[in-house]
Amino acid sequence: MRFALRTAIATAVVAGVALTPMATAATAFAAEKPVQQNGPAVTDKTAAGSGATTGETTTGETKPADGRNFVKQVDLGHGLSAKVYLVDGPDYLAEIIEDGAVIFSLRGGEGKAHKGLWVTMNSDGDVTAKPQPGGFVLHKEQDLLEGMRAKVFKDRGTGELRADIHKGQRKLFSLKVGQVKTYNNVEIRLLADARVIARQLHSGMGALVGTEHMTNGTVLKVYENGTAGYRAIAFVKGASIGTVDANGGHGAAVYGGEYFLLTPAGKTHVWAVNSVGGKAGIYALPNGKDVRLAKDAAGRWGVNDGHRKTHAVANPLLKGNGRHQVLDFGGGALVIVSPDGTKFGNYVTTAAKQAPAVFLGIEDAGAPAKSTSTKTTQVAAQGTTSTTAVQTSVVPRGAVAAGAELTESGDSTALVATGAGAASLAAAGLGFVALRRRAADARG
Repeated sequence: MRFALRTAIATAVVAGVALTPMATAATAFAAEKPVQQNGPAVTDKTAAGSGATTGETTTGETKPADGRNFVKQVDLGHGLSAKVYLVDGPDYLAEIIEDGAVIFSLRGGEGKAHKGLWVTMNSDGDVTAKPQPGGFVLHKEQDLLEGMRAKVFKDRGTGELRADIHKGQRKLFSLKVGQVKTYNNVEIRLLADARVIARQLHSGMGALVGTEHMTNGTVLKVYENGTAGYRAIAFVKGASIGTVDANGGHGAAVYGGEYFLLTPAGKTHVWAVNSVGGKAGIYALPNGKDVRLAKDAAGRWGVNDGHRKTHAVANPLLKGNGRHQVLDFGGGALVIVSPDGTKFGNYVTTAAKQAPAVFLGIEDAGAPAKSTSTKTTQVAAQGTTSTTAVQTSVVPRGAVAAGAELTESGDSTALVATGAGAASLAAAGLGFVALRRRAADARG
């Protein structure tokens, strides 16, 4: 019996060892293939609960591939809108749109200027577009006097006005409301209603009859004031620099290398400076008239009319007096004398192109014309012998020079022959006297 019990136990142990791998295999098979139960089969896509992940946003929209989550779209006014997205956790990104296109982007706390607006987004994703401080935009344009034009700008934030005054492509200056500036004797003012007022200043000047523009930028405005004649005011960059008067005569001045001439009739002439001088004598004008530049007894320079042949002087010297003076030489020729009288320019009204006067080489305008020597050959004891290509003359010195008269000398052969003959006669006379004395002694 005891043997039988041992046999049974051994058999059970062997059976248990053999069944263990089978149970393990059965369990693994059951994990790979679920057991069919009553009702529908449960798969791995069916969760036992309502919190399972589905791949969709809670709002029902598909999440963008770049990780942005659309939050809202805002109309900013002024033709702008913004699309706001949540990105990188709590950060916001706004795309600013104009005419259907994105023009720039903003992050939370950023701002950007655009067409006078300041567009910003705060850290909470709120986007605004407000007029930028100092954001002036063109409000209107207005023509003024003498080719000037005003451009009026308005600040879209504060409503402040500013006027820029232009002439051609050049900006002259700017004005604020109530401010007044003067340019070329034109007063310009900006009013609070955005109008720009311009008016000529004629106080005591008379009527404006003309404006002359010189190539150097100087502007001259000519006024007529009844019996006072004509007056021109010169301006450089809008500021007055001097006046030219023509009351009963011509007026002239030099500005920036150009002459300005105002006639008694109010006409103006402008041309490049063509002055000559610095040497006394006779000068020929382009129209054939002669001008004499000379000094008076006191050494003051001046100009009058002269003639290259007779040197006759019809009028006294017009001497320098500190201002430009004008002489009318007739034939349309006007001479402008420098302030110190040492130089003069000219204007010929009939000439197509102005030219300077020509010095004639006659330095002493009050003496007869002299022949000029080409060279000096020798200096003699009693005078200086000057030889030119055509003649030789001897100028005596000392007491001999008093009352001396120079004549042209011809062939000297006859003079030499005459001297030789006279010497021969003198020798013959002395010989005759000696023979007479010898004869008397022999008789005695």
